[in-house]
Amino acid sequence: MFANREEAARLLSQKLIHLKNQHPVVIAIPRGGVVLGKIIADQLEAPMDVAMTKKIGHPENAELAIGAVSMESEVAICNLNIPEKYFNEKVREVRQLLRERYEKYSGKRKSISLSGATAILVDDGIATGSTMLATIRLIKEQHPDKIVVAVPLAPPSVAKKIAQEADELIVLETPKNFSAIGQFYDEFHQLNDDEVFVLLND
Repeated sequence: MFANREEAARLLSQKLIHLKNQHPVVIAIPRGGVVLGKIIADQLEAPMDVAMTKKIGHPENAELAIGAVSMESEVAICNLNIPEKYFNEKVREVRQLLRERYEKYSGKRKSISLSGATAILVDDGIATGSTMLATIRLIKEQHPDKIVVAVPLAPPSVAKKIAQEADELIVLETPKNFSAIGQFYDEFHQLNDDEVFVLLND
C-alpha cells in the first residue's frame, strides 16, 4: 500500500538510481504516471516526455485492443480478422486526437528523441498490461538503447508479460488480489489535463 503517487515515485527512484549515467529519458503515461515521472526525472536529472499512445478497439468490442497508435507509428497487437480499412481509419482518427492532446499538454514543445537513450516508461500501476505492452512496442520503433518499465505495482501474471517485452522491469509490489490500481493507494486523486500541463512545464 502506498500513501500516494509521490511516495510511490520516491520509492521507485531509489530502484532507478543505477540508470542515472545511462542517458535516461523518463516517458510518463498520462495522466497519473506523470506525477511519478516528474519526481523520478528530477531525481535522475533526466528529461521527461509523455507517451502519447492509445489503443484501437475491436469494431464489435471497443474494450478489446486490436492495436495501438502513437503520434508517429502504429502497431497491431493481435491477429484477428479486422478489415484493413477499419484499422487505417482508426489510426488516422486516434493519431489526430493524440496530437491535439499532446499540444494541450506540452504547448508547441517537440517530443524528445529516444535514439541511443535509456527509455524509462513510468505509470502509477499496471492492471491488464495492454496499454503498457503497446507502448513498449511503439517505443522500440524509436530505437532506444534500452527500455525499462518502472511501476509501483502490477499483478504477477501481467508483470511476467511486461518483463518479457522490456529490457528491465522494476516493480515494487505484485499483489495477487488485484482488482484496481487505486485500491493500493491511500490517496488516488484523478488528475485532469491542466494538472498534467503544469507538471510537464514546471
